[in-house]
This record gives sequence, C-alpha cells and structure tokens, in this order.
Amino acid sequence: MILLGLVDRETRDLDFFAREAAAVNRVTPAVEAALRSAGFEVGRQIDQPGFVRLEVVRGTEGCEVDLGYDARLWPTRRHELGVVISTEELAADKTLALLGRAAARDFVDVHALAARFGEERLCQLAADKDLGFRREYLADALGKIDRLDRDLFELDAPGYEAVKGWAASWEGKLLQQVRALEELDRVRERNRAKNRGHDPPGF
Repeated sequence: MILLGLVDRETRDLDFFAREAAAVNRVTPAVEAALRSAGFEVGRQIDQPGFVRLEVVRGTEGCEVDLGYDARLWPTRRHELGVVISTEELAADKTLALLGRAAARDFVDVHALAARFGEERLCQLAADKDLGFRREYLADALGKIDRLDRDLFELDAPGYEAVKGWAASWEGKLLQQVRALEELDRVRERNRAKNRGHDPPGF
C-alpha cells in the first residue's frame, strides 16, 4: 500500500509472495545471500514450509521480511520497482488481515482503502477471496480497536480519531446488516414452514 501510494505510514515489515509454497523455501537462501552481500545481518525468525520470516538488521535499524505464498484472483501488474499485486487483490488481502489479526496497521490501511473502494466493495472483495468471510466476524474485529494501545497507530490526534470513528461506524453498519439478514432468514423459514402446513419452532 505504501508503494502504491494508498497510505502514508512507516513500516517495519516487508511482505513478498509466491504462487506456490515450494517456491518460498527454494528462494529463501538466495534472498538471504543477497541481503548479506548488501551488508545486512539476516536471521530466520520463522522457518516453515511455505512461510519464512527473516529479521534483517544493519546497525541499529532493522525490519522483518516475510516470504509466503498466496492465491491470486486478479492479475498482477508491473511497477517501476517490480511486479505488484492489483489494488483489488490488496484490498481483499488487507480486509481479511483486519478480520484475522486486527493490528493497528490493519485499521490504518483498511481505513484508507475504504475511502477508495467503499466499505461494501471491500466486503465483496474479501468474500471473493475467502469463502469463509462473514460480516459478523469483521464487525467483531472492528470492535477491537479500543483494545489496542494508542501509540501503536503512529498517527496524529485527528488521524487517530478519524480511524477510530470510522471503525465504530462500520462496525455498527455491519451489525445492522447481520441482524437484517437474520430476520430475513427467519421470515423465509416461516414462509417455508407455512407452505408445509405448520410453523417452525419459535414462531
């Protein structure tokens, strides 16, 4: 998102993805060698089939580099610094990341993406990428913003309040949608039961 100019924030982790798990472990030694030849110290924090996290340090500064794999639903495109995923893919991945881990940077990123795509489109993209996506799960994730330390957001006061207010607003909208869908399901079940000649339990 930073590379594409969709959000203005610092980062201490870089993510690179292959299309298959085996490719990750094949390329890791070459990545480590290239970093060391450039003067960095490199260590493996996580080393699993299909996922490697490197700690990369030079002097007093460092970052994490994640090498993983992921399916791609939308075509990649060329950027001056290399191949990058589409903004639709990025929007889906970031929305699912917010749902899954609800880190401070996820709130900042999805807030920026919501301004570009709209909240409903983000839900659609996330559902296209992950068939297990549920709006109630996303609402639950949005409600976790108050549990995060304010300093984790690295935003000024107006920026933080904007993200916090947006999260609360979207959480409320999603819960309303979920309740409306539940009511619609109850009405449909009642109509099916009447067609069968009896009311379902609870009616």
